[in-house]
Amino acid sequence: MVIEPVDKHLQTTGPLQIAVDVVQAGPGDICVTVASREAALAMPEINFVPVDLALVGVIDELALSNIDFDLKLKKGWNQYT
Repeated sequence: MVIEPVDKHLQTTGPLQIAVDVVQAGPGDICVTVASREAALAMPEINFVPVDLALVGVIDELALSNIDFDLKLKKGWNQYT
């Protein structure tokens, strides 16, 4: 399926991409995608699938909240990489 990545405000964030559709999504559906190794594992009935992007869920409802996060590292914490 040809997909268009969007942000949380449904604004386009990148170029069109090709994804394997394992959830039978339709045109206009907002979906959850996985990439890399997880995309290849999205089709369990096949041992090896040479894909890099897969649709694994369809969003039924989207609710946003304005929560501010404190992104400062606390003393003694290591940055996650």
